[in-house]
Amino acid sequence: MKKLIGLLILAAPSWGAVAFVQASSGGQQGTSTTAATGATSTTAHNTLVVFVANPLDCANVTTVTISDTAGNTYYQYASNNRNNNSCQRAYIARNIVANAANVITATFSVTGTFEYIAAAEFSGAALVTPRDMTTSQANAAAGTTVTCGPFSTFYGAEAIVLGASTESLVAAWTVSSGYTIPSGATSPDGILTIQYKITTVMETASTVTLTSDTSSRLTMQGISLGTVDPSSGGNSASAQ
Repeated sequence: MKKLIGLLILAAPSWGAVAFVQASSGGQQGTSTTAATGATSTTAHNTLVVFVANPLDCANVTTVTISDTAGNTYYQYASNNRNNNSCQRAYIARNIVANAANVITATFSVTGTFEYIAAAEFSGAALVTPRDMTTSQANAAAGTTVTCGPFSTFYGAEAIVLGASTESLVAAWTVSSGYTIPSGATSPDGILTIQYKITTVMETASTVTLTSDTSSRLTMQGISLGTVDPSSGGNSASAQ
């Protein structure tokens, strides 16, 4: 019996906690077909969450392709539509390859202006199915706040990652209660930003309001990363 107990202890999975590592962003108000982050040294097996925004080219951009220096694969988990056109998209690269100077590039289907990208790297997320929940919201009229739709997380320890963008020429964002806007997560002119929170308990029917200092039409999306690959249960329905 003692041998059996010892084997069970050795076989038990060790689930760590999700932790923020770093963020990077880029983009411009000039004419281009691409937007790229700054170079960061990424770590093997971590997870990258990427938000892409094209607030003034919603009707023109039909597809966006995400690639990086390391050759990681990015899966699109959400797109946010305003007036039936997608203005912001969210992607995840899971179980990533390490790279000493990794640059993430978004390539847009047409040349446009106001093309932006922001990325956040997390350690400790599940290697096969890190995503738990997604949420989004877009304002049809100008305002200074945008509130996501209600969401719940399946696990107690998760990273909730929110991306927000604005049609304003310049913007500054207020940190939501319990969240952090990390260094590097906001584009130089503030058009696109990322906030995150590491949870300790499950969230139930939660909403988050993101606030900009300039009145404009705002768009936001949210993704949470869990530490466990949910073979049964959980919000994740995909193997990515």
